[in-house]
Amino acid sequence: MSSLKTKLWNLGVSAEDLDSIVDDGASQIASRVNNEGMSAQLRFLQEQCQMSEEDIIKAVQDSISALDSICD
Repeated sequence: MSSLKTKLWNLGVSAEDLDSIVDDGASQIASRVNNEGMSAQLRFLQEQCQMSEEDIIKAVQDSISALDSICD
């Protein structure tokens, strides 16, 4: 067990206690990637999310279809 994990464990901290901190960190990463433009977004989806070109195209098409159904 790492030193930090041991310290947190001894303080009674559980994985659930870290959830919102991890969510905030992930949100900051997503915001930075989104602000860097399409090339950064595509690189993130392919490298970090392991999405193929086909996966990305399908996800975009699904997202557009969902928006179209809301607007109809």
